[in-house]
Amino acid sequence: MQLAGHVPMTNAVETGRTKDGDELHFCSLADAVAAFAAETAGKILFVSDGEACHALAFAARLKRAISVVLDGADALPLFSVPDAVGAVFAAGGESTMTAARFFASVRRVPCAVAPADGACFGIFGDMGSVFLDDTPMNVPLSRAKIFCDVALMEPRLDEAQARLMLARLARFEARALSAFGFQREQLCAAEGDTPEEIVRANAALRRSELGGAWQGEGAVLARLYPKPTAFRAFYELSSLYGAFFGRGRPRKYVVPDYAARAKRAGVSAADVHIPSAEEYARRALILERRRSDLFSEMQVILRETHNGCAFLKKNGENGGISDALYSLPEHCPQGLSAIIRDFGLMERT
Repeated sequence: MQLAGHVPMTNAVETGRTKDGDELHFCSLADAVAAFAAETAGKILFVSDGEACHALAFAARLKRAISVVLDGADALPLFSVPDAVGAVFAAGGESTMTAARFFASVRRVPCAVAPADGACFGIFGDMGSVFLDDTPMNVPLSRAKIFCDVALMEPRLDEAQARLMLARLARFEARALSAFGFQREQLCAAEGDTPEEIVRANAALRRSELGGAWQGEGAVLARLYPKPTAFRAFYELSSLYGAFFGRGRPRKYVVPDYAARAKRAGVSAADVHIPSAEEYARRALILERRRSDLFSEMQVILRETHNGCAFLKKNGENGGISDALYSLPEHCPQGLSAIIRDFGLMERT
């Protein structure tokens, strides 16, 4: 699999649509600002963060510009700007996207975003989570015009590629869960090799998730690490699935300490589902019946993705179960790892 590399930007604005009708405008950040300024009136609030403030610094020289650089995820500083603001343009990570879109929703002004993350988090959906005075809130978000500058996204395009790998793993997980009797709507199939293809594929995935598709427990695992990373989540989870379907056998006399696991994970033990003896036996029978075909499918995923990523090869030397993976069943009780846990196969011995 070819990983993301740099491609030169062109001056022309290239437009593409996802299947759901959301428009992606591929152009340089300078062209994006010029196009947005030409179709809006009044002062423009330019919002950025540590990822994008240098790339957006040129906009501060515009006569109509008011600039704010967010230090953290809190959206409250945006509401100290003058009432004369007639539009908002944001460049940066997910929290910056949602903060700007929330501000635009409250002020009822046009909004444009230029994500620094090729995974396209924070740019879709009518509702989202923001922090206001350090308090998390679920709030309405304005729809925004989306500008994609692959030069701005380049430092994180490999991570965006890893999100596509996680999505493929999520589709496998949905099929495996279906074999055990749990129905999950699968994500759309989305792949890409060039920077623009990677961004378009991620945009399609985010829209698929908003439509109710199973995001997969890999997305949960990626957030559990001290520094969120889809690469590591893919490696650990694909290794777990491969081992489970390849040689995992139910440990009949090993009962997980559900209460202790929940306490370590920081979740309520009341939310943990413990299968009955009948359910346990049914799952064990299904595992033996479906092991071969699911393992074969998992092997294809491992060959096509592990071979294409030096990061995964390097981290393949690290054995064992990480703290994040160990607690994943408690953080994602509807995922495949919960079934693996119930078989006694995720206990540290």
